[in-house]
Amino acid sequence: MIRSMTGYGEASAHIDGTHFFVQIRSLNGRHFKASVRLQEEFESLEAELESRLRKNISRGSVTLKASCTDDTEQAAGEINCKALDKYVEQLSQSKHVASGRVTIELGSLLDLPGVVQPPADEGERIGRVREVFAKLTDQACAGLVKLRISEGQMLAEDLTKQLSLIQHHLAEVKERAPDVVKDFETRLMARIDELLAGSRGCLTRGADGYRRGNHPSWGSPGTIREVDRTGWGRPGWQDAGFHGAGTAA
Repeated sequence: MIRSMTGYGEASAHIDGTHFFVQIRSLNGRHFKASVRLQEEFESLEAELESRLRKNISRGSVTLKASCTDDTEQAAGEINCKALDKYVEQLSQSKHVASGRVTIELGSLLDLPGVVQPPADEGERIGRVREVFAKLTDQACAGLVKLRISEGQMLAEDLTKQLSLIQHHLAEVKERAPDVVKDFETRLMARIDELLAGSRGCLTRGADGYRRGNHPSWGSPGTIREVDRTGWGRPGWQDAGFHGAGTAA
């Protein structure tokens, strides 16, 4: 069975206020090569998803993109108030802050290290995402393989049509080949006659070769020579008026 190397598959799910989405694309590639793109918080799942891709797809350059959008309150991180207060206390000691020339924006302080902590159930959340991503990856792979098979069937049909067309043209070439050779020989001989028409000795073509008859410039009238075309190229014959090798009678 012929399968296309290119394909696309996707799968999504909405579970308890969280939207999951997995997208897989494949391009031509002699060997299997995977690229897994995840959100930073789920990068630990990259190796597992690549292994799952390898089980479903054997060849091609495959790219997987997976995302998780959590709209529930569980997605909120925990603010470390002690760390935040410590930052504010340290900044308040600055003379610029104390004089009021510089104000402290709490929003900017949230980006400081240790202020926002991951949710307490982060491990449980990643475990839930791992399970959902695994199922969606299998579903997306199934869709991609199905598309590959469909495109492969179309490719096989096209190749069959092209093969039939090539066979038809080959039959025409085989049928016309003798006529083409004969036509080429006729045109070649006509060209040779044209070139030799003004040559010394007044060569004339017969059924089996060229015959050279009397010419006024020859010292011995009545000399007749026959040149067999099949003998051209054989060493040992040379004529002063017609340079070439052959058999002289």
